[in-house]
Amino acid sequence: MAINFVLESEPEDKPERKRFNDYPIHDLESWSKMPSISWLVDNLIPAQGTGFLYGPTGHYKSFVAISIAGCINTGTPLADKKINKQGRALFCLTEGFSGFGYRLRGWEQYHDDTPLLANFWRYPVDLSANQKVDELMERIRDAEIPDLRLIFIDTWIKSIGAIQTNSDIETIACIKNMERIAAAFNCFVFAIDHPGKDADRGLRGSSVKNQGVDVVIKVKAKDRDVSLFTEKLKEGDTSVLNHTFEVRQVEVKPPVGQEANEQWRIMDGNPRQTLVVDFGETKRKSCETKARDLFEDGLDEEMVRSQLKQEYSKAQVSKALAKIRNSDGNFEETQ
Repeated sequence: MAINFVLESEPEDKPERKRFNDYPIHDLESWSKMPSISWLVDNLIPAQGTGFLYGPTGHYKSFVAISIAGCINTGTPLADKKINKQGRALFCLTEGFSGFGYRLRGWEQYHDDTPLLANFWRYPVDLSANQKVDELMERIRDAEIPDLRLIFIDTWIKSIGAIQTNSDIETIACIKNMERIAAAFNCFVFAIDHPGKDADRGLRGSSVKNQGVDVVIKVKAKDRDVSLFTEKLKEGDTSVLNHTFEVRQVEVKPPVGQEANEQWRIMDGNPRQTLVVDFGETKRKSCETKARDLFEDGLDEEMVRSQLKQEYSKAQVSKALAKIRNSDGNFEETQ
């Protein structure tokens, strides 16, 4: 009779199970205890995230970006929205580097020689290559920019390598690298971009550009006025930014004590003009924004319609009220 012996083996040490503490699973109660979203600009630009600032060529996008940086730097409200975290901006320029300093100086002069604490460089950004993005982040770390709140990548099309611009997969990979930069420096990253052939149909290229970021702001200019529209705001109401501002012309002068520096010296006898987008005062709100303001003041639809017709066309009024009705469903348009 055969007897089978079963030998007990020593228990093996089980490897410790990896814990994914960065990705906890929530129920409603634990979720409700989480801190609310942190805003750089109240209800408009998150403290950390990604976005596009876009508009046609020649519509003052870079000047708008400089004025946004000025608001963040000085704490001046942006379109009546509070700045919650003051700090610096970094401009990664793939074009316009040689004249960018004049634009910054123009902003300072227009604002009573208030220093604009911003940094800029001509660096070959390539969001399509992870290694290139690693190198970019290392360079930024080496610069030790204090209180870095905003990074502008100007322009998107020159900062995405050789990807197919209509490719969803390649585009989202570039946006993911923008997110990596934003997370590394706990800041907001804007890419400056252009619309497609039909400017009214949004950003050029893949539709995931709009879907994949937190904020999309459209810039549209007419003569020396520039209007800003929030087309996408993942964590808020797109009506918060729908304003028109004036564009001012400034003759650039050197800062005191820097007159002998080369870039200022070459202006001697050759005055340099630049432009500034004045965020200090809203020239005109859109019809929709004005309508929402009036509703918040307690006016009914007929009173709102009557007041709007004093400033806007009948078509603009009807369109604005219809848009509010469709988004809010809080009133019915009177025939």
